[in-house]
Amino acid sequence: MLQSASAPLKECVSSAYASTLRSYHNFVVKGVFAAAVKATPARSPFLAKLGPKGASETSSMKMIAKLLPDLKRPLDTLDKYLVKRGIQ
Repeated sequence: MLQSASAPLKECVSSAYASTLRSYHNFVVKGVFAAAVKATPARSPFLAKLGPKGASETSSMKMIAKLLPDLKRPLDTLDKYLVKRGIQ
């Protein structure tokens, strides 16, 4: 979403899934996910709901970009744990 400000949300979700979780799922889960992607909302209304009331898409994206560095440490810790346990 951050790399392509104009990409449809469905495309962003599908791309993220393909590059992360897809290889760990069987055909049933992949089918369920494909159905769930069809229910993905349009980008603008989704981003409007993420920000404060009346926020623009641009301000919501800035807010997301600002929060991402705070998520890096716990996600890196989780990733190391999964690798250590042989789960990933």
